[in-house]
Amino acid sequence: MSITSLVLILSLISCLSVRAFAQSIPPLKPLGEPPLREDIARPQISQTQTPRVPLPDTPVHLPRSGQKDSFGVKVTPDLEIAYRSAFLGGDGRSLEAIERLEKTLLDDKGRWLVSALRAQTYLRLGRAADAEIELEETSRREIRYMGTNVYSRALRGEVRLWLADYEGAVRDLAQVAEAMGSWRIPTEYSSTPARLDLLVAVSTAQLRAFTALAGAYLLQGNHQAARAWAEEAEKGFNDVHSLPVRYGPYVTLFADSYYGRASNLAFLAAARMSVSQDPRAGDAFFEEIRNFYKANSFPAGQVTTDALRSRALLDMQRLDEAESLARSAGESAAILGLSELVWRVEGLRGEALLALGRKQEAETAFRRAQAAIETASGALSTDRAKLRFGVGKEEIANRLIGLDVEKEDFAALFRDLERSRARAFVDMLSGQALPQDRQPEAVREIRDLDRQILELRLRNSAPGAGAETREKESRLTALRAEKIQTLRARDPDIADALTVSSLEITDLQARLARGEVMAYFLPARSEEPLRVLLVTRDSARLKKLAILSDELSSLLKALRGAIILGDAGEQKAAAKALDNALKVESWGGATSAYVVPSGKAHFIPWGVLETTFPVSVLPTAMWLNRPPFLWSPQKKAVVLGDPELGGVMPQLPQARAEAMEVAQLYRSTPLLGEQATETALRADAGTGVEVLHMATHGTFDPRNPLLSAMILSDGTRAAHLTASKLYASPLRARFVVLSACETGLGQVVAGEDLLGLIRSFYLGGTLTLLSSQWRVEDRGTRLFMETFHKLAAQGDYGAAWLKTRDLLKKQGFSPAVYGAFVLGGILRR
Repeated sequence: MSITSLVLILSLISCLSVRAFAQSIPPLKPLGEPPLREDIARPQISQTQTPRVPLPDTPVHLPRSGQKDSFGVKVTPDLEIAYRSAFLGGDGRSLEAIERLEKTLLDDKGRWLVSALRAQTYLRLGRAADAEIELEETSRREIRYMGTNVYSRALRGEVRLWLADYEGAVRDLAQVAEAMGSWRIPTEYSSTPARLDLLVAVSTAQLRAFTALAGAYLLQGNHQAARAWAEEAEKGFNDVHSLPVRYGPYVTLFADSYYGRASNLAFLAAARMSVSQDPRAGDAFFEEIRNFYKANSFPAGQVTTDALRSRALLDMQRLDEAESLARSAGESAAILGLSELVWRVEGLRGEALLALGRKQEAETAFRRAQAAIETASGALSTDRAKLRFGVGKEEIANRLIGLDVEKEDFAALFRDLERSRARAFVDMLSGQALPQDRQPEAVREIRDLDRQILELRLRNSAPGAGAETREKESRLTALRAEKIQTLRARDPDIADALTVSSLEITDLQARLARGEVMAYFLPARSEEPLRVLLVTRDSARLKKLAILSDELSSLLKALRGAIILGDAGEQKAAAKALDNALKVESWGGATSAYVVPSGKAHFIPWGVLETTFPVSVLPTAMWLNRPPFLWSPQKKAVVLGDPELGGVMPQLPQARAEAMEVAQLYRSTPLLGEQATETALRADAGTGVEVLHMATHGTFDPRNPLLSAMILSDGTRAAHLTASKLYASPLRARFVVLSACETGLGQVVAGEDLLGLIRSFYLGGTLTLLSSQWRVEDRGTRLFMETFHKLAAQGDYGAAWLKTRDLLKKQGFSPAVYGAFVLGGILRR
């Protein structure tokens, strides 16, 4: 959503008195982090006497080389590229232009502007998380430049809206709106403002905040609040757009101001429809937007507007009209090659058809949406917003899963579950470096095609796109598919990191031995019972468990609380309640169970349950069928423990003792203290080891799972070995033990996949992994590890896990000890 930026080139008088200037802008200070809020943010209603000025029905443009921009900066070719990429999208060359600007715009204003444009470019490239990080620097530069950070804070609110962090977005945006109070941009000037650049930045921040608040509340279904903020934004835009009427050739407005107003008018029209329950309430604004987009050759903007209108009709229960408009918008998006809009609009249409009871047509629409999602996943995504028009990727997947369940089509259900997880994995690894020793040339060629396709898609979604761009994109997409197919034949793991794929349920059944069961958890809302697709060699069935999703959360919290308090009785009570709810013994497994969790099921400590067979957690069912990555361990074991942390984190003397005992079992020398560095670890592991045991701290990053890390040493203090590093440069080990606090955790993305350290080891060739879910007392950990390693020496990891757990349980240890370790991957070598 491009909000606004304006330029007032008033060549009347060269300066304005301090007193007059103070009346032109509000007194603003740096904004700290906004407080938590539960109330609905409401605007201060302003009164305006400015006659309404409609959107132009003639072409508009962004700042061009040779002009001065909104802040009085002379536009160079690089700055022209930066403006275009910041508001309409770009590619890697856009970021290169912005880097060159860092070396030419060296004053405080220029440095702030460059950072702001970089953040906005990241946003248009679908890299909202990178934009949020960049805005920390933008804020610092803005405070140095003009004493406040309202511009960067409003932009951060917009970024968080794209990330579907609605609470965070509203806090940021409301903070900006409230800081500016009743101030509105003046519409009468007796002379040129002395700080025109500041006036531009402040008014831009305000209109961005108003418009984004309208969008946030509209997406959340609060149409009254959305209308109030959109009405106030429209007043502000109208005041700005009246300036050329009032001052003629002395005032120039650029395109982003008009596109921002068009977006806000769409929000306003949709909100008016929903509040009044009148389908015609927004007609005048929708027609004005249509004429503006037509004049500027921007069909993607019109498709987006039609989708918002369809969403409003759906909310009003005018289902036939909503479906008809969504169908038309979807057809237009498909003709234009707008994959991101195709899936969003088809998802919206599917919702309307489902409400009409036309389930077969609804499924067709959802499957079209699913196909479009997969063509726009990972590096090919131009829009990472999780929710748009009230329908997100997870909603589409869940709708298909629901329809599969209703039809009892377990083959389709399995396929949809797998593809949803595969898509989440590809999205996570977008832009992530992959192992340099695994098909590097093929990966380079595919990612070069990704860059070209992404650039074409961004051009295609911008004003003025033509058929030639769409045809070129189609050719490159077909070429990419051919290269992926070739790569899959050589290295399926790497292919799966670059494109969405899945296997059929019959493929899985052929892989399962008799007595083995695959338990695939379905996504569930908090008030829904947990359901599991149970697959054996000969059958598939759906089982409803005797526990709701939020009840599982409560039981897990109770267990964790009892562990923290050291209350063995409460631990056993919580474990028994979990066992009674899940009834793993009734799932149909006699020798072993493989579990693919979803949501809170990721955090079930399987060792505390009364199982008579081992349980292993997998990232996907497809993982079980993957061909083994062929490499030969050059060493039996590498053991690391208690790295020197330099006071940054507590030392772990129990981890040192554990590492020494495990190393003694394998007759190896452990890496301890200042020797426990990444360099030493990689040197010791060489080209690969049979066993890698790491006893140290582990952390996970809830915002970026690729920054989850094992804590090593740099020789004097703590150093992070991140999942990102492990994906790019794996530590080859067939069997990995992560004996640390939090190593089993990661971020549950979209309720479908645990994306942390564990999967980074799998991609490196690990077959089995043992990790702890919480910190375990010293004696219990050492006994568990010593026993487990001895039993696992023969390669039956599942039997070793089960016997070790039973031994510690028999010796009187609490569930906090014997149930802390979770097994993942294959159960036997």
